[in-house]
Amino acid sequence: MNSNIKTAGIILLGVFALLLSNIALATDVTPIEKISNAVAEIKYAGKINDQPTFRLVIKSSDVEDYSVTIKEADGEILFRERLKGSQISRTYKLDAEDIDRINGTTFEVTNRTTNVTTTYKISSMKSYTENIVITK
Repeated sequence: MNSNIKTAGIILLGVFALLLSNIALATDVTPIEKISNAVAEIKYAGKINDQPTFRLVIKSSDVEDYSVTIKEADGEILFRERLKGSQISRTYKLDAEDIDRINGTTFEVTNRTTNVTTTYKISSMKSYTENIVITK
């Protein structure tokens, strides 16, 4: 009886592995320049409703005025807003049907007090992995 359960488990695991395919998406957000006295970073936060989501965090010792501009690779402005504060956190969901459209999108964070701009460029990479297991 135990050997039947063990054999069934191994067969089930093998079938599951044959049917399982993984698509991995690595998204890299690279800062092109740095904001002087503030720490700003943008990170890939995953997908919400199949839309890529990015999180902007700005930490500064002083309350300052910022401008955030999101542009497509061709330079078309997708979104622009002004922010003011010392501890700012925003989440941006890009409305894109295809991840290739996001490749090359830039986030520009401008400290309006010092007029220093930090540009973050999004680059993505797709890979496809298929696992096949044969069991006896």
